[in-house]
Amino acid sequence: VTRSRWQNPRTLSPLVGCFATNTRHRASSRKSRLPCAIASLLVRDGGILTGFSYKMKMWLVDYPLPTSSASIRPSTPALVIDEYGVLSANKTIAGQAHHLNQAAAYGEVIPFRRGMAVKLQGNILTDVGAPHTSAHIWMEDNFWNLYRGAEVPPTNLQYTRALQQSLRAAGLPETQVQQAVRAAIRERVNYGQLGGMDVPRIPYEIENLAR
Repeated sequence: VTRSRWQNPRTLSPLVGCFATNTRHRASSRKSRLPCAIASLLVRDGGILTGFSYKMKMWLVDYPLPTSSASIRPSTPALVIDEYGVLSANKTIAGQAHHLNQAAAYGEVIPFRRGMAVKLQGNILTDVGAPHTSAHIWMEDNFWNLYRGAEVPPTNLQYTRALQQSLRAAGLPETQVQQAVRAAIRERVNYGQLGGMDVPRIPYEIENLAR
């Protein structure tokens, strides 16, 4: 997700009766509440609902990065996305289970074994250039290192953008990248982690990554 926009509730008629608390959680002591399972509702033009502003009386909708038609292969099979515990036990799919919402960052909010994951080939400590290794290296070098020791942590929206790029670095086809990104956003919103909120925790650096 690389762009957001506010939409009038009248344009989101299927969502009548649903609401969310303000995404600026620091300004309020109330915890985010997400009734009506809004996390599973998609806007007609492909956006994903991530917040609501009572001041503006409008919904915040995130949109995936536009891609050229040449980068999308209609024949690409759907990516298998499941809970980490289920996927890691499934030996019919090659690779290691890889949390979409990194456990070191979201583990205090999303239970480790229930977090949404995909399978990526390779061991991040031994396999240089493997898809799994490449995904983690991209996150370390281009995202987490920018915020370690910084006063301002990244938001969930910024994490989504980084996740998207890391999956591309792992070599996933664009259709699968978008499928995984949407699943990650839905999961975070289900656990009250809206786009404008800070990532719960900055992970420690992963030592001994295979480079």
